[in-house]
Amino acid sequence: MQDTKLPGAAVKGKAREDSNWQLGWWELHPLIDKAKRPVAWSRSSVIFSAHPTQPLVLARHFSSSRQFVVPSPTPLVSSPTSYDPPTVISISPNGEWLFAYFPGREGDGVACLWRRDHQLDTWGVREFWATPRGAGIVTAEWTNHNREWIINDTGFASRLPPRGPSSPVNSSVLLLITQSLYINACFLPPYVPSLRMLRASLTMTTRVKEGEPSPPDVDRQGTDGRRLCVSAAIGFGYNDMAFLVATRSHLMPSHHVVSEDHSMDMGLMPDMTQPSTSSDKLGYDSDVWGEELIVDVCEVGMNVDVTNLIRTRPLPPIFHPHPNLTELAFIAMPPESSLTMSPSVSKDPRRQTKEILEKTGSLYLVASVLDCGDYTTTPKSESTVYACVRNTTPATKMSPRWMINKEQTKIFENGVLTFLTPAGNGSTVLVGLLDTAGVARRSQTKPKEIPIGTCVALQFPSLVPDERWESSHIMSTSDRAGRDVPAGIAVSQNRALVCFMSASAALGARTAVHLLPRRLINSVPSSNVPEVPKGDLSRALCLALMSRESPSDIIHILSLPSTSLPTAATTIYHTLCTLAANANGLAEIWLIEVLGVITEVYLGKARYSAGPEKEHLTAQWKAAHDICSIEALNTAFEDCREADAYDLEAIWQLVGLSTWFIDFLERLMKECVAFHDEHASSPQVTQEKQDTLSTPLHVVPAAAPILIHMVHPYVHRHMLAAVRHVKRFRDHIGSLSAKGENAQIAKDVLMDAIDCSGIHLDTLVPLLNETSTAPHPDLLRRCLTICAPIPAVLPNLKQAVEKIVTSKAIDRPKLFIKASDLVDGVSQITLTDQSAQPPRGCTKQTTANKAQITVDPLKIPNGPRNYRPECLGVYIFPPDIEVPETLLKKRKQNEKAREERVAAAAAARKAGKAKRKVIFKRAEQHVKEYLSKEKEEVRLKRAARASGDFYVPAQAKVYFVVRIRGINEIAPKPRKILQLLRLLQINNGIFIKVTKATQQMLRLVEPYITYGEPNLKSVRELIYKRGYGKVDKQRIPLANNSVIEQALGKHDILSVEDLVHEIFTAGPNFKQASNFLWPFKLSNPTGGWRQRKFTHYVEGGDFGNRETNINKLIRQMN
Repeated sequence: MQDTKLPGAAVKGKAREDSNWQLGWWELHPLIDKAKRPVAWSRSSVIFSAHPTQPLVLARHFSSSRQFVVPSPTPLVSSPTSYDPPTVISISPNGEWLFAYFPGREGDGVACLWRRDHQLDTWGVREFWATPRGAGIVTAEWTNHNREWIINDTGFASRLPPRGPSSPVNSSVLLLITQSLYINACFLPPYVPSLRMLRASLTMTTRVKEGEPSPPDVDRQGTDGRRLCVSAAIGFGYNDMAFLVATRSHLMPSHHVVSEDHSMDMGLMPDMTQPSTSSDKLGYDSDVWGEELIVDVCEVGMNVDVTNLIRTRPLPPIFHPHPNLTELAFIAMPPESSLTMSPSVSKDPRRQTKEILEKTGSLYLVASVLDCGDYTTTPKSESTVYACVRNTTPATKMSPRWMINKEQTKIFENGVLTFLTPAGNGSTVLVGLLDTAGVARRSQTKPKEIPIGTCVALQFPSLVPDERWESSHIMSTSDRAGRDVPAGIAVSQNRALVCFMSASAALGARTAVHLLPRRLINSVPSSNVPEVPKGDLSRALCLALMSRESPSDIIHILSLPSTSLPTAATTIYHTLCTLAANANGLAEIWLIEVLGVITEVYLGKARYSAGPEKEHLTAQWKAAHDICSIEALNTAFEDCREADAYDLEAIWQLVGLSTWFIDFLERLMKECVAFHDEHASSPQVTQEKQDTLSTPLHVVPAAAPILIHMVHPYVHRHMLAAVRHVKRFRDHIGSLSAKGENAQIAKDVLMDAIDCSGIHLDTLVPLLNETSTAPHPDLLRRCLTICAPIPAVLPNLKQAVEKIVTSKAIDRPKLFIKASDLVDGVSQITLTDQSAQPPRGCTKQTTANKAQITVDPLKIPNGPRNYRPECLGVYIFPPDIEVPETLLKKRKQNEKAREERVAAAAAARKAGKAKRKVIFKRAEQHVKEYLSKEKEEVRLKRAARASGDFYVPAQAKVYFVVRIRGINEIAPKPRKILQLLRLLQINNGIFIKVTKATQQMLRLVEPYITYGEPNLKSVRELIYKRGYGKVDKQRIPLANNSVIEQALGKHDILSVEDLVHEIFTAGPNFKQASNFLWPFKLSNPTGGWRQRKFTHYVEGGDFGNRETNINKLIRQMN
């Protein structure tokens, strides 16, 4: 950038100077060196880009500006310094798959595939594989493109034919072009169980079938060097299963090439007898190395069926003598019949005629170069268009099937081409041009936004300016002018915005979003607005809704402060008109989508507004949101409906929806009362004539926006359905018996909400049936545009409101004054000042012993909308107002219960503290007993050894028994014994007291069990880790000592340590303690059982008595 101060510029006040900036060729290195940063804009409005320095994929949700990082595959996590940032990022048409390629710095690269979860920011690595050096990914493209919609000049929509090869299921195929001039077709789930890949060469005729070996993806090099692909493009045509691949390569020296400049002169005479090979080999300094001056084109056919197949057939190369190729791109044009189709040709645009389904479109290749000249002049961009025409009558089988002819060349004199993309209408392309010079106004304050380029529309393929489109500016700050060159570009899903990623490392990474040109609209079908505002986006919004694309980019434009409110409202109105003209009997299927757009637009507008306009916009977006919520409520009730009943599994969700809807009805009825009282004394409004429809669009509501539910048939019908659902649900809940506690509580909650609302649903339903009105369709569209009534529908609104307000469907006292509000204000009532004057809206009547104040909500300033019953607490009320007796009793009962709970809690804390002391003392006694017994055992052993005798330990008092065999082929007697021992499952374990009877029982069931003598550690670990108690025949975990005390307290067993002591010592209450313990459910032993499980333990098996070795088994199973 070169700055030059303008002469004669006066400097006053703040320091400011104007300077010239100029774009130099050195700032365009991302275009010249092909060092672009990949950017992808998904259909869900997530922008994926490459990290400037690290091998990471960054993502940002455009609507919410939420950022996240896509998880990296294992090789990048283990060695991030071995890889560069991704050079290719591609998102599938349905937005569920993401691909990126990370080149290796000194080794192989990594290609990775991610799949999206249910949330937009949740991605998981599904596949990744290594790519050899010299065979990296150059470009990626997906098949199964979504069929596009277009709207012709008359305003009628039609759907374009499919583009490119299609698969039998909704699963795209990923096509990858490698540096070694190969194409890889990646077949993804759910079409195949896992990733499958077919590889074919682009330089020779090949046919690769699934199951057959693919040619190796290696460099083909010889004495003349090796070709390395640096640019590639894949072109899909309409109604054409075959597609074209265009590549541009660099000729690089082979690894074995030796340059003559590196030979050493030893001063010796050359051997003239040896033949010279210098003419056969090219050195590193040869002029032939570098960018080739041709563009290779290859036809590729692919069958996606039971057996996948890919075929390649190279075409004659295109001689393109211009170096510094910046971009290769294919532009597909649909058949002419689909562009000129009118409703008379096809009644349903979703059903294409036979002519359209059979006729193929046109395919063009655009090659753009950047000419820097001698690097002293301003760089110039040049684009050449080549027409790719099918050869329908080839002379021989070897004749080329495509004829590629040069169509047009365009030199951009006043700008540098940054991007070229289709406009979506089939005959126009959008291009971005950076200015080569300009003037920047500098300031010491915040840098200002200045235009540094222009986005224009060109007719295709002639590349002349299209006057039907208006241009837009590429903006940047004044301090970055001339240096802010985009390194990555992505166009939004609806072609309304373009995202630029800056390339200057010195200035820092910067992401900027710019407006794309908009098509000028002369007329809109079914529209009665006199003029169409400049920059109308109604057609783009219609196409987004028809294509099921996210309209977030269009919503962003309409919500900007630079877009006026009338322009945004007119765009929404024209969208409704265009959708109505193309509805084909299905006019209402788009309304809920448009209402979502209205909610977002008015919500965004309200953020940038203030004063009354902000209040109106807030009420409008809330009204639109209520309409969408009511439709969602109806869907939820229909899903849970079973004839005249509802699924009680979702009872609380339905109660929550019903409570919200009752609150909505209260707000609606209050506005109806206010509207009725406001227009009661006004003169009758006459219905406007039909010619008044051709008036400008009203953007200010004529009444409260929520009243649109009373005049618009679509909104009114859904509200009536919701009232019926809530009424039916109330009747169903009210008829339930008191068996289920959950249903009974839900019933009380719902009944309280409905009974306290002041609305009688039984009376309201027939009234809403009678108040359904049907004004002119254009008036309804105008009402829906602003989500509020307009002046022309006020007579219909007045009739509908009058029927509701004058009926018995509304209980005004309950509607405006809630009992809870009055009760909450009783404590604030003062009776000392009898002379205070009541506020406006209240009437004071003085009698002999009392002063009575009557509140009329309708006379309070600003009507009942600003009336708050809780404010009554500061007014003077008569002394004879008393609190209801039931409420006083309830308060006394609650106070008494609270005092009892506090006293009981204090007593429980005191008793617990004393009990813990007892438990600690008893635990210490148990430990002392264990130690003394152990010391006694040691003493007896030593004494016996000293006297030359043998010490025989006492017989075990307790066995731990584990069942190791199932129920197959077991005799009735052992089966009964196992039932008595409570060993009902494999790996069940119990403690049993050793007696003569129990030993005989164990002997009978010995083949099915293993048992032994547990030590103290085993008993304690079993009870602490897997101990469960039997309380009221239920299996309760031993979470605290209270469970044990509740069941065994009468046997003086208060804690876990008491229970362990009773079991280990076989105390007097062993039977009660053992029966209290639920049979232990153990795991299989670590390392498994022995090989001969069903032989005795002493014979190498597992069953039978294993004495003290049972402790080892317990460690393995616990």
